[in-house]
Amino acid sequence: MTVHDLTPMMQQYHELKARLPGTLLLFRLGDFYELFYEDAEVAARELEITLTSREVGKGRRIPMCGVPHHAAMAYVARLVERGHRVALCDQTEDPRRPRGLVRREVIRVITPGTVMDASLLPAAAAFLIAVAHEDDRWGLAACDLSTGEFVVTETAEAGRAALWEEAARLEPREILAVPEEVETLRGRFTATPVTTIEAWRWDPGLARRALLEHFRVHSLDGFGAEHLRAGITAAGVLLAYLRETQLSPLHHLRGLRTYQLEDYLVLDEGTRRHLDILRNQRDGSTKHTLLALLDRTLTPMGGRLLRTWLSQPLRDAGAITARFDAVEELLLRPPLRETVRGALRSIADLARLAGRVGHGSATPRDLVALRLSLERLPSLKEAMGAAGAPRLAALTTQVEVHADVAARLGSALVDDPPAATGEGGIFRDGYHPELDALRQAARGGKRWIADLEAAERARTGIKSLRVGFNKVFGYYIEVSRPNLKLVPAD
Repeated sequence: MTVHDLTPMMQQYHELKARLPGTLLLFRLGDFYELFYEDAEVAARELEITLTSREVGKGRRIPMCGVPHHAAMAYVARLVERGHRVALCDQTEDPRRPRGLVRREVIRVITPGTVMDASLLPAAAAFLIAVAHEDDRWGLAACDLSTGEFVVTETAEAGRAALWEEAARLEPREILAVPEEVETLRGRFTATPVTTIEAWRWDPGLARRALLEHFRVHSLDGFGAEHLRAGITAAGVLLAYLRETQLSPLHHLRGLRTYQLEDYLVLDEGTRRHLDILRNQRDGSTKHTLLALLDRTLTPMGGRLLRTWLSQPLRDAGAITARFDAVEELLLRPPLRETVRGALRSIADLARLAGRVGHGSATPRDLVALRLSLERLPSLKEAMGAAGAPRLAALTTQVEVHADVAARLGSALVDDPPAATGEGGIFRDGYHPELDALRQAARGGKRWIADLEAAERARTGIKSLRVGFNKVFGYYIEVSRPNLKLVPAD
């Protein structure tokens, strides 16, 4: 059987699937996401759901399984955790309106290193990394898509071992590699998916142009990265991969941060493991670790920062002293410390909320959480203003309260919106006159139609004008032929 012998819907499926080799395609059919052929067999096995079949034309049946669309992300999480790539193919038009086949498009490809949904993300950073080799230099780029953190470093051939330790410290959820390095990386990172990126994509010029276009700059000097040829290559490949999988402008990726491995004490994997810094040796959890002992943070952002500090100790004496001075002031001034903690306690994960906004995947509830957190920033900045330690004073100046954004969100959104945008009931009454009018029409449809008919008769002078309805055209305005000259252009 050829593709042309299949039903139109299955022909559409094959066309989309052909663009995504090695990816499980969740194909939206009504209230379910369906998987077919080998994808169905894999998903049924991994998710422990029933494998059925579907007729696809001329009596032929193929394997099929499905999951409810409203619970799809829970299933996607399980597939991604097992190292699979998952593409969501959605209906991009109302299936009740078009005649013929409903248009469908892949809206996002989710891989272990590109998760954005809160239900899929770990408490720690979720890094996607790329490693590039140019001449005698090795470059490492890492991006946490959920927060927009995008970093790059580079070392000489002699520092290659330190680069591998840095890659391990980041605990990447996915690694991008040139074909000839894939097996090496899979041997070194046995628990991390390694994705092969075609060799031609690792061209330094191509990678640099991708970065310049995204950040809208003429040079990478402003990021301190222009001289990092291998690092730029890794970063450009990583950015291109994100663009292709996320189908998003990635507005929250606003810059590169460069750093030198020499600025930090390298803790190899064995040292981190034997000292029980972030995970214990017994079950791999944080229980009975240095992190568990020290972690009194009140926000997810603080928790991630503390993990970074513990796994990447400073070497510069001045920076260490500045950090100690800040901690000492908070320790010796309990009222200041408790005031700051009180302000932090009500702040959600601003970094990931802003990330979902920039990614285009924020929900109405995300926006309300963003508003509530922004409303707490003035009190945090005021509390921090009483600090004297240089490091705390510098942090205070970096706190931007964004009162205009908080006010706009507050005026627009109801306090308790639905979880998804398609459910309605997101905006406050009075926010937009046209929206209010449409809502009123929905609430009193018959009355609105009668008022429309009366208003159009008065406006046009056509006394016989009538508003009617049928199942073919929906609502329409009817006038008799002799009155056509009175019909307005609109």
